Amino acid sequence: MIISSSVLGALTIATYYAGFETEQAVTISFLALGFSKLLFTYVLRNPGSTLLSNDIVRNPYVAGSIVLCIVLLLATVYLPGLSDVLGTQNPGKTGWYILLGMSLIPFIVGQTLRFFQSAGKNNTP
Repeated sequence: MIISSSVLGALTIATYYAGFETEQAVTISFLALGFSKLLFTYVLRNPGSTLLSNDIVRNPYVAGSIVLCIVLLLATVYLPGLSDVLGTQNPGKTGWYILLGMSLIPFIVGQTLRFFQSAGKNNTP
């Protein structure tokens, strides 16, 4: 629900508050979805582990797949031909601010929940 809300929030902000055209606003929300899912990977750690010391951070395959996904997301927007087929447009500087900001929300909420889960686990007798 948090990721969905962030993506819809990105679409709403891009369309109604930043004044982007429909195609550009949809691209912003598409990229917000992609980056939200990639960042959310780091929330899937064990509740007792820390943000920088866990199985996900130590796994080189996770890091490699995230880099590959970022390259593919960028290709959907900036690779001529592919962007034409997918109907994506350059989000521009403001669009990047919107999509990255909205992509961080599920990550921050998830990390906050992990923090409270860890704190509750440490206080249990």
